[in-house]
Amino acid sequence: LGTREAYGVVWSVEETRVPRSNLKTVASRLDRPPLSQKLRDFIDWLARYTLTPRGMALRLATRSAEEAAPDTPRTLYRATGTNPKRLTPTRSRVLEAAKGGVAFSKKALAESAACSAGVIDALSTRDVRLLGTGAGRRPFALRWDGRSFRTAPTVPTTPLSGTSVGNGSFASGAAGWAMVTLNGGPLQSLARWDGTRWTVTPAAVAPDPDTTGVAFGDVAAPSPSDAWSVGMFYRAAKGTVPGSVSTGVAIQRWDGTRWRIVPNPASSQPHTVLVSVRAVSRNDVWAVGQQVNAADTIVPLIEHWDGTRWSVVPAATGTTPAALYGVSADAAGDAWAVGAQTNDAGVAVPLVERWDGHAWRAVSGLPDFGNAKLSDVFATGPYDVWAIPVTPNGTTEFAHWDGRAWTSVPLPGLRAVGLRYSYTTIGGTGPYDVWAAGTLTSRSAVQSRLQVIHLTCGAG
Repeated sequence: LGTREAYGVVWSVEETRVPRSNLKTVASRLDRPPLSQKLRDFIDWLARYTLTPRGMALRLATRSAEEAAPDTPRTLYRATGTNPKRLTPTRSRVLEAAKGGVAFSKKALAESAACSAGVIDALSTRDVRLLGTGAGRRPFALRWDGRSFRTAPTVPTTPLSGTSVGNGSFASGAAGWAMVTLNGGPLQSLARWDGTRWTVTPAAVAPDPDTTGVAFGDVAAPSPSDAWSVGMFYRAAKGTVPGSVSTGVAIQRWDGTRWRIVPNPASSQPHTVLVSVRAVSRNDVWAVGQQVNAADTIVPLIEHWDGTRWSVVPAATGTTPAALYGVSADAAGDAWAVGAQTNDAGVAVPLVERWDGHAWRAVSGLPDFGNAKLSDVFATGPYDVWAIPVTPNGTTEFAHWDGRAWTSVPLPGLRAVGLRYSYTTIGGTGPYDVWAAGTLTSRSAVQSRLQVIHLTCGAG
């Protein structure tokens, strides 16, 4: 590949004419057994299931071949105790992340110095909670008091590899939950806010922990004494990557004392997962994700809790493969779900579905966002909905529904070459009180900067 060498696999052999310019020279044949047809079929399925290129899925299977190659020199960095003469905010964050004498690769150091927004939850116009992960994988918590953001008590962190904060939900100023990753592992724990401090609380255990693991990715709290968390069961066997093979949907509920697994109709359906949950009340909870249908195609999955049991509600299929990543609902019975579907050219494009009180229906008329998915949605009512498009270049605009049509709304903020905005969470209290949070990254810096925007009185 030019001056670069890459590992590859002969996927299939067929008679066809190929331009000579497309042919590549084979430098050598690795002394490794070939990939079986069964494994190649699995890699094809994994690529479709995760909406990723086949090459990325193939890399998981061929990593052992790369490890067999001769080691190449690696450059690592560690703090020496001597600060540069010009100590900028960027350099200060890098030095803070490098404390402790541990050597980092440049990429790992950049990630440790970065920040990310996990959730923004507006309880009122004068009480907005923002959780995320800062430099050195240290959690941070901020609270908007109507005038400014102030620091708040944070989720506990581990002394070695830190703690990452993911999605979260607040039922009140004295009751909330956050998904947490400890020691770089899967999302197995949750942190509970009691109005004074955060306490890490173990998630529910799979019914058969010897062969089955469980991973949760989102949480919703309809009241201080009630909360739901969704994710998946996965095969926990020697030689398998934790969380890589879904064996069914996992749903847990907080009963005021501990988390317990709650039955749901997709709990034993392979290749299914729920990734987003929103609770309108104790008797009205929506969760969305994806499943593989009888035709071995990835399609949206929607489940609903009616106060008695969970049930699968038929979703609009869209153009497959398709999946849902975010859901929002209000007390009036209006609900929206967003994600991605695949167009005729095989490119991921936004998918929007709306609950009309009787069925989920696909929504048309979206602006052309190109190759993009919608990662989160916030509906203040049937006539005001905001969604976050995510493209290969980050977030460049928002999608907005005003009750008549969808439009593209440009992002506020500086525009310059090398700046990348990536918004991940959106929420608020009403049409003129909408918040979104994410990161701003510059090519010239090694860290991401927290970015928060606020729509108020009809203006950003």
